Amino acid sequence: MSLLSRHSLLLVIADEPAASETVAIARLLAAAGARVGLLEAPGAARWFGPAAMEQLLGEGLSMERASETWPAHAMVVLGGREAREAWQSHRSDLPLVQPPEPNNVPATRWLLSAVLRTLSGRPWQSRRLLVTAGPTVEHFDAVRFLSNPSSGKMGYAVAEAAWIAGAEVTLVSGPTALEAPWGVRRVDVTSAAEMREAVLAERHDVVFMAAAVSDYRPVERRVGKVKKGLGTWTLEMERTPDILAELSASVLRPELLIGFAAETHDIERYAREKLRAKSLDGIVANDVGAGGAFGSDSNCVQCYDGAGGAVSFGPAAKQEIAAAIVAWADGCLARKQ
Repeated sequence: MSLLSRHSLLLVIADEPAASETVAIARLLAAAGARVGLLEAPGAARWFGPAAMEQLLGEGLSMERASETWPAHAMVVLGGREAREAWQSHRSDLPLVQPPEPNNVPATRWLLSAVLRTLSGRPWQSRRLLVTAGPTVEHFDAVRFLSNPSSGKMGYAVAEAAWIAGAEVTLVSGPTALEAPWGVRRVDVTSAAEMREAVLAERHDVVFMAAAVSDYRPVERRVGKVKKGLGTWTLEMERTPDILAELSASVLRPELLIGFAAETHDIERYAREKLRAKSLDGIVANDVGAGGAFGSDSNCVQCYDGAGGAVSFGPAAKQEIAAAIVAWADGCLARKQ
């Protein structure tokens, strides 16, 4: 994946203990496709010696020694607040990628997203955005439930892509094994009813309903674990709340409302029917049949807008698909204004 291809980054190693992360950070940026210029500020050798610099430069990655005037698209300063302020003043021509304060977060948790956010120009900086992701779980006793195989990866990737684009992002997530993307506020829910409550709790400018919400739930939830018997056990089911339709018709309707359709056949027909029936601004459809998108790190989607337009993205990694979806949604929003 070349998330940072065609970008040059100045990595400044300041006189701070944080410089101990330089090797991991430089490798991460170079592996993402960036041209990395390494610059040791005075005194940095205390934390990062010449041998480490030579090791990096000899690894064949796109890294080189840099001067104070080295051309770059952005600057990453490894150090505390004073070091960052000093270098921002020194290279005011470059946007600064700021590590979290205090610097107790592993570089891989924030660095790539923070760099991409800086380079994106933040077109959605003024937008409040909500993304739903993952499955919902509907219990019929204390230990048994109905759900689906959604991993949440697509929704989490959309939340990250929206944050990279500058938005203030809330992620309403069903049960998953994923960590929330850096900078994103996560609200954990279990059932469709809990997801409905979280989605309708506050207004947002843009909403992506990417979660795989259970359509049915047991009418009765038994207390404790139902013991195995000799006979059959018949469950009576009822519909769960249609969160997307309710949000579309409510006073909380966002300026842009994007649904997702996980289908196993007749994908375009069902997606367009859902788009019309729920008065959406757009819908993202994918095939979740045998060998489909559930649990995979890659995806292939078809996006349909309310004006009849259609575009496909993929197959590609879900992070790349998510960036394309956010850019497509930005176009849908621009056409509405």
